[in-house]
Order: sequence, then structure tokens, then C-alpha cells
Amino acid sequence: MATDQFHLHYSEVVQGDFKLAEMNLMLIFQVNCPESFAYAFPVMLRLFEDYKDTRLKMLGLSTACEDFDLNTLGNTIRLVEQGQVVGKAKKMLERAGHEKFPLTIPFDIAFDELKPNDLSHLEEDIDQFCRNNVEFNAQNTEVKRNIKEQLREYFSKKTLRAHTFDANHLKGTPSWVLFDKNKNLLYESFGHKEYERLEHIIKKFL
Repeated sequence: MATDQFHLHYSEVVQGDFKLAEMNLMLIFQVNCPESFAYAFPVMLRLFEDYKDTRLKMLGLSTACEDFDLNTLGNTIRLVEQGQVVGKAKKMLERAGHEKFPLTIPFDIAFDELKPNDLSHLEEDIDQFCRNNVEFNAQNTEVKRNIKEQLREYFSKKTLRAHTFDANHLKGTPSWVLFDKNKNLLYESFGHKEYERLEHIIKKFL
């Protein structure tokens, strides 16, 4: 994947200068994503402390692939400035005894570029999503047909599209992306990742 390009587009910088360094690790999250706060942010903050004096820069990108009324620029600003969370993430933290996100986010944060959903490339987007999905390629013809129909319905119902999220055909949040100053993609993965796993990947390129 090292020859692939990471397509980065954002509408506003929420914190920091968001300038790329020689090497960059980006956490892509949604403010309504409980997994981002339960697992991803604690790992990212630990990596930030351990690598803040190296040529690796930590970045956060707030995006919206669903729940567009909650995953907003305004709620991202409130998260960074006040620790406020919303929706499912808020309920998760309340069950853990927290009214707000208890950790300070010290690294640069930007908000993904949102634009109206354009269905003119629907079939192309579906085909690209399927080509990038290992699980899809392992299915039989009937299952593939059903998956494509579900994707067609899902994409058709979306009112907005997040540029970075869609351009890179990400599977969801949290997503991890490691790329260099020229936006060459070195590593991309979806879901919870242990600190040790990410550190192993970082050391391969740092």
C-alpha cells in the first residue's frame, strides 16, 4: 500500500496548525462514535506522549459518515474545547461515570470536508468499496449481489458525504492512517488497535 495516495481534504482546522510532518499518524473519528473514545483516543494519546519529540506527528480528523446532525463541526469544537461528547459516545461515557471526555486532546484536529451527496458516481463508488474489501471478495455471487444492494441503499440515503472518508473508501470509525509528507499511504486500518500493534507499524517506517 506504500505507493497509494492518502486523499486529505478538510473544511476547517479546529486545533493546532494541522501542517504535515515528515511522517504522520492520523486518527479519523466521529464525535458520535463510542469506540473512538473508549479505545482509540486513549491509545492515540499514549502514542502522542511517546513520540511527540520524534519526526512523527499525530493528527486527528473529525468526520461524518452517518448521524450528520451529531457529527458536526460545532460538536467537534465543543469536544476539543470543553470535552463535550454527544449521542452514543455520551451515553457510553455516562455509563462509565463521566459527564465529559476525561482526557485532554493535545494534538492537531481538523474537520472533514462535507458536501452534498452526489449519486452520479454511485455504482463506481460501490465497485471501489467492494474491491477494497477482502471479506467481500471471499463471498459467493449471491452474497456479493446482496451486499451491493445494501450498499446501494445505504449510499442513496446519505444526505452528505465526507470528502476524506469517501475518497479513501474508509470502512468506518475509528480509522488509523499512517502517511508521509507527500501523502504516500503507508498503513490504513479500521477499528480498535492495540498500542503495541500501532507502535510496531510506526517503527517500520520511522
